[in-house]
Amino acid sequence: MREIVDVKKQYHIKPAKDHKSISCDIYARDDRGNIYIVEIQKNPHPELLERAEFYQGISVYNECALSKKLRYKEHPRCYVVFLCCFDVAKIYPTLDFPEFTRVKGCIYGEETKRLCNICNYALIEDKELQELFKFILNSDTNLHASWDVIQLLQRKVRQMKGEEDMFELLEFNEAMISDYYDEGWYDGVEEGKNVGMEKGRDMAYFDTIMRMVQDQMSVSTIAKYVDLSIPQIEQIIHSATSSNMTQKNHYIE
Repeated sequence: MREIVDVKKQYHIKPAKDHKSISCDIYARDDRGNIYIVEIQKNPHPELLERAEFYQGISVYNECALSKKLRYKEHPRCYVVFLCCFDVAKIYPTLDFPEFTRVKGCIYGEETKRLCNICNYALIEDKELQELFKFILNSDTNLHASWDVIQLLQRKVRQMKGEEDMFELLEFNEAMISDYYDEGWYDGVEEGKNVGMEKGRDMAYFDTIMRMVQDQMSVSTIAKYVDLSIPQIEQIIHSATSSNMTQKNHYIE
C-alpha cells in the first residue's frame, strides 16, 4: 500500500455480476488497485462465519475479550475485521484463496503476489481506518490475528488441551484453582456434546476433581471450588480409584 486514493463508509460492493452486493463498514482502494474491505462486528451475526470464508480476511479480537477464556460460542461477540487486499471479483466465485503468510505489519496483495506494508497508515484520511491499521501493526499477529476465524479458534483449543499435560510439572498454588476449574469444566462440556450435555458435565466434574487430587489438594478444598459436597467428592475419587484397580487386575490376569 503506497497511497489510499479512495475511502468510503457504509459501502456496497458487487464482487461479480452473478453475485449480490456486499455491505461493508469501510471500503478503501490504493493507487495500485488493491481493494481493502473492512467490516467490524461486536454483536452476534448469523452470516459472520460465511463472510469470513468469502473474505478470507484478518480476524482481530476485541481487547476486552482477551482476558477471558475463548469459547466457540462467544467468538461472534468479538470485534472481527476482514481485509481483502486483492480484487475480490477474481476469487469470490470460486473461493480459491491464496495461501497467506502471516507477517507482522503486513498484508497480502493479490496483484503483486507480495506482502504489502501498512506502516503508512497515517496517510489514510479516515480516522477509523487509521486506528484499525495502527492496532494491527501494534498487535501480536500470532495471537490476535488470523486469516481464518475457524483455524484460529481450533488452534487455541488445541493449545489449551496440549497444556493440560504440563500441569503436573507446575508447582500448584490456590491462584490456579479457578483456571483448573474452567479448563476441566469447559473441556468436559465440549467433549460431552457428542453424547449429551449431562454426561459432559459429569466428565467435566470428574476431570477437574481428579486433576486437583493429583495436585494433592484436600477434599474440603476441592469441594469448596467445584461446589459439591465432601461425600460427593469422596464418591467420585473412590469410583476413579476402583476403576484404576480393575484395569490393573485385568492386565495382571
